[in-house]
This record gives sequence, structure tokens and C-alpha cells, in this order.
Amino acid sequence: MVKPRDLVEGRCYFDITYADATMSKPIVATYEYVAVEEIESDAGGKEPFFLFRFHPKYKSDDPGALENGFIGYRTAQLSSLRSIAELTDELDKIRRKIDASGNA
Repeated sequence: MVKPRDLVEGRCYFDITYADATMSKPIVATYEYVAVEEIESDAGGKEPFFLFRFHPKYKSDDPGALENGFIGYRTAQLSSLRSIAELTDELDKIRRKIDASGNA
């Protein structure tokens, strides 16, 4: 789980979701960290807003499409992102689970 202090500009981070209830079919999205900005918080005052460039499997010709733009995360939302080391650990757990079940 990524924390604000761990973010490095230009480094990629990963969001893992699953296509099935057994959590054996991962879907991995790649986000490149760009910068942090301050935005108005719901409680008033300022809060950090972390900007990432989305790197999809397929590119769109539409310049306004999400994959051609940026996505922002509030601090609490960063917990859904993984570093490359955390991604490989999670994928290894999935591989072991699949190997143990005999479903390749």
C-alpha cells in the first residue's frame, strides 16, 4: 500500500482488481506518479491531491479520454495502489494459489 512519502515522480504504481470472486484473475492498471497539488478539502482548508498519468493497455484516439489524461487521488485513496515490489508479491501469491488448486 503506497503512502505519500513513498511516491517518486516518474515511477509507476499499480492498482489490482479481480475479474472473479476467487481472486485468481487479476486486472492490473498502471499509473505513473506526476505531482502533488493542494486542493480545497471538504472540511475547509487545503489537502494534498496526488496526480497520476494512466497507462492503459490500449490507447484511445480521443484526446479527452481518461487514458490520455490524468487521474487524481486523495491521501486515503493511495492505499489502493501498489509499488512494483508489492505487485510482484501479490502476483506471486496468485500464482501459488492457482498452482495449489491445479487450475492453470
